Amino acid sequence: MERNIKDCSDKFYIFNPYFFETLEEALLEGDLSKVRTWWKGVNIFDRAYLILPIHGASHWSLVIICIPAKESTSGPIILHLDSLGLHPSTKIFIIVERFLDKEWFHLEKNPSPNTKFDVVASMIKEIAKVPQQNNGYDSGIFMLYYIERFISEAPERFTEDKLCMFSESWFKPEDASQLRHTIRQRMAELLPADTINVDTVASDGLAVQSKKHKR
Repeated sequence: MERNIKDCSDKFYIFNPYFFETLEEALLEGDLSKVRTWWKGVNIFDRAYLILPIHGASHWSLVIICIPAKESTSGPIILHLDSLGLHPSTKIFIIVERFLDKEWFHLEKNPSPNTKFDVVASMIKEIAKVPQQNNGYDSGIFMLYYIERFISEAPERFTEDKLCMFSESWFKPEDASQLRHTIRQRMAELLPADTINVDTVASDGLAVQSKKHKR
């Protein structure tokens, strides 16, 4: 079932791809104040899902934080989706758990009436079984496709029994790779032909090189 834009904005919060690295640095310094501007004006615990793209070692993976319903007695479910299994899930889970703990205690001073669960209750951390890429350059494309599929199929609230939605046969790897062509076509439709070379797609599947502004 496809979701409309309003439905997505009410239930999902997608962080910038640079957020996770900044978050890790802030946690090492013991101060989240400098990163709270990334979700300024949003109580992240009022959303059903928080989506965190992760980039490191020339590879992309994805974290999905599933926030329980306000009447739930359980804590969040943290999912890690990796198309090559290259990113250290244990370390990522620790960082995300510390992030949620610290933000929850920060918000306890002025809690939202919609947030009734105890975020510091036992969190479930799961490496999701997902289709794997069959080449060395499609991790970014797979990460985007995980987001697209999950947003399309996610229940109102994710519970542990919904883990069965993930499997290595969730979709065909070639379906994810096809997203590259969809992005190229969409860019060609939206951008002036003299501003971007839509045939020059970076190996991670996320970046393109501008004819006028090379970085």
